[in-house]
Amino acid sequence: MKADRLLICDLDFSGSNQFDAQESIYFDAGSDITEGILQTAFNVISAKKITSVFIIVHGISTTTSEGYNGMSMEAGYSLPERVGGFGLALGKGLIDVTNDYLFRKWAPCKLKNIVFLSCSAASSDPARVGGWGDGKLMLQHIANATGANVYCADAMQYINRDWEGDMFKFPPHSTSRGVRVNRPYPGILKRTFASYAESFDPWSE
Repeated sequence: MKADRLLICDLDFSGSNQFDAQESIYFDAGSDITEGILQTAFNVISAKKITSVFIIVHGISTTTSEGYNGMSMEAGYSLPERVGGFGLALGKGLIDVTNDYLFRKWAPCKLKNIVFLSCSAASSDPARVGGWGDGKLMLQHIANATGANVYCADAMQYINRDWEGDMFKFPPHSTSRGVRVNRPYPGILKRTFASYAESFDPWSE
């Protein structure tokens, strides 16, 4: 386990420390307050001198342009029937392009990397560029708010498989809206599955 790594994980995926993190925080997306999760993480990051945070969280997808239809753990969809990029189920309040500034709380921590394992969070609804539904804008905001490099993919992810789709890096202090990362991916994106229970249903994030 790496002492400078923190895993923040939805209880739906407990037992899935794929990023070799020594420290971990598990939360209930249905009851835990988003700001409280971020504050708890800030306390751990500060006390333990964490440099990289890994967040396993459900992404939010939509079936229409009028509103989102739950979490993308509902497997089997394909674009454009459902479009991702509408937020992250990081607690009851969710995180989306309207409140991604909440990550400013981590700015004093001087993190190097934040990696999201989340369905289609780096996707952007073409009809929503610049607003709610623009996942790339949300992730760029998080990078700028924290001063960390943010990594996230644009496709549905599976907890027991390697990365799907295109991976993007969102550098801090930028308006880049993400730069595609070529394979082989850097070490920060390496996932291991040895600790994962083989009997677990292959739900997506």
